[in-house]
Amino acid sequence: MKINGKLNPNRSLSARLSLWVAVAVATVQLTLLILILVFVRKGINKEAEERARVTLDNASATVSSVLASVEAAVRNSVPTIENHIGEPDFMYTVAARLCMSNPEIFGASVSFEENFFRDRRFFSAYASVDPVSGRDSLVFTQLANDDYDYLHMDWYQIPKLLDRPYWSEPYMDSGGGNFTMVTYSYPLRDAAGNIFGMVTADVSLNWLTDILEEVEFSRSSYNIVLSRNGTFIVHPVKDFILGQTIFTYAEELGDESFAELGRKVISGEDGSAVFRDGGGQEAMFYSPIERIGWSMAIICPTAEFFRSANALGALIAVLGLLGLAVIVLVCHLVLRRMLRPLRSVTESAQEISRGNFGSPLPEVESDDEMRLLRDSFATMQTSLVEQMNELAEVTQSKGRIEGELQAARQIQISMLPKTFPPFPDLESVAIYGQLSPAKEVGGDLYDFVIQNGKVFFCIGDVSGKGVPASLLMVVARSLFRNLSAAQSSPARIVSLLNNALSENNSAEMFVTFFAGVLDLSSGELRFCNAGHNPPVLMGSNVEFLALKPNLPLGVMPGWEFEEQVISLAAGESLFLYTDGLSEAENPEHQLFGDDSVLSVARRVCRQDVRSQIAAMTAAVTEHAAGASQSDDLTMMSVQYIGSV
Repeated sequence: MKINGKLNPNRSLSARLSLWVAVAVATVQLTLLILILVFVRKGINKEAEERARVTLDNASATVSSVLASVEAAVRNSVPTIENHIGEPDFMYTVAARLCMSNPEIFGASVSFEENFFRDRRFFSAYASVDPVSGRDSLVFTQLANDDYDYLHMDWYQIPKLLDRPYWSEPYMDSGGGNFTMVTYSYPLRDAAGNIFGMVTADVSLNWLTDILEEVEFSRSSYNIVLSRNGTFIVHPVKDFILGQTIFTYAEELGDESFAELGRKVISGEDGSAVFRDGGGQEAMFYSPIERIGWSMAIICPTAEFFRSANALGALIAVLGLLGLAVIVLVCHLVLRRMLRPLRSVTESAQEISRGNFGSPLPEVESDDEMRLLRDSFATMQTSLVEQMNELAEVTQSKGRIEGELQAARQIQISMLPKTFPPFPDLESVAIYGQLSPAKEVGGDLYDFVIQNGKVFFCIGDVSGKGVPASLLMVVARSLFRNLSAAQSSPARIVSLLNNALSENNSAEMFVTFFAGVLDLSSGELRFCNAGHNPPVLMGSNVEFLALKPNLPLGVMPGWEFEEQVISLAAGESLFLYTDGLSEAENPEHQLFGDDSVLSVARRVCRQDVRSQIAAMTAAVTEHAAGASQSDDLTMMSVQYIGSV
């Protein structure tokens, strides 16, 4: 681009090369940044998984150790119970010892089957830590009463049915400890192995929460514990504990994939997954607590442990942009210095382009492509001067030829009828014609003369275009005029024309030709066609004139041409044209066609001859839509008015 004859600095070669260097470097930097971030994120994710696995394993081991100590304390109390089986009240002492010997046990009970003691139908001795005084004071309770049917409680009934020790689902014990707890139940058996009672230990969920609060994975992470059926046992939201399951929470989120994740967690699998909690993305690392059948999970926003990767990416991006700016600046300065000779050569070339062919070229000292370019411009400058001199001579010669062709065009047009109406005093016929050559001169012709009350008319199309076609057109038109003065038969006129044009026809050119003779007194039309387009008869019916096949003129000497006769009624017209009309093309190379010729003819058949030609010209011009004319276009209309 040039501004006031000078190069636009924003579009200079050095600027564009610097831009391409910047694009290439930026692409490499961006690719490296993406690869670094991908690998860093993978490493961070792997490190987070390993750290979460260790954290979960440690927490699970801690919980399992506590649970194992509770189980051991309960099992160790069984011999004492058996040794004092006949002392029901001693069972309070057993329960108290369980509470005092293990800090995780909040309450304990020794319960028996119905009627195990003869004087007592139901008996369940329960001891629990006083929630106010702590372990310095115990509260003793007889669970067997009308409001509490301990035999049908899960902590008693399920281990009895399973016939094995059992950790219960978390529950609220309103009849004993009056807090949320889990209970470990151990069946008591007689010598035959039959269960006659149950010794239990209650563990507060607050204890479990205290353990998990010491498990810190990250600043924003939190821990959850799910029971065997997916109930939240530990959760930072207190309302979730025993009041929500992971599946009901998935329904609130409307996320079936989260429910599927919950099924994996409580099935005892360990692993990790990413899910969306509201608007944020969270990572969950989960593992089972196999001793009790629960599952533990650490949940952390992914943005937190990717924060360092994002910060690293931002730092790399800033450093990359600074480096890119330095590279572009250095490249631009170096390229400007290296391309300075090119600018000088360019300015000299601009002087040459303005016509100053003798403008001196700058000297280039370096022995490289710049020197080769300067020498090439010098050679071009010398050749250009020589070519301009030759072009001036050619232009002068071309101007003379164009002038001669223009004169030939004027001569050719002047030989055709150009005064309309041609016979002002003759009211029985109306004739109008026009010719539009595709080049300076053309090969189409039309003509008409009056002889002895008859109109002799013709239209023709010489093969080819340009000067040869125009010369043959002049010969054919002159012969037609001469023959019309001596002959009255159109077939005879066409035959003599054919013989004359066939002699010495070394160029093998031919002429499609239509000749007609209209008797003005009767309307009789005799005509002969020599391979030309059929004219359109515009009368009561508008249709193409039926023609007998004949060869064009100049093809075969001695050919016998057949003559035809019809009668024109008053007001009927004969529309004649060359193939430049029907074969006119639009920009999509679609032809005007015979159907369009007939369509326009039907619309204007009752109009005067000048209007007929004008309407046909307008129609073909509209169809061409600006496409260049590829062939000569000639039209003529002959209308019989009637005898006067």
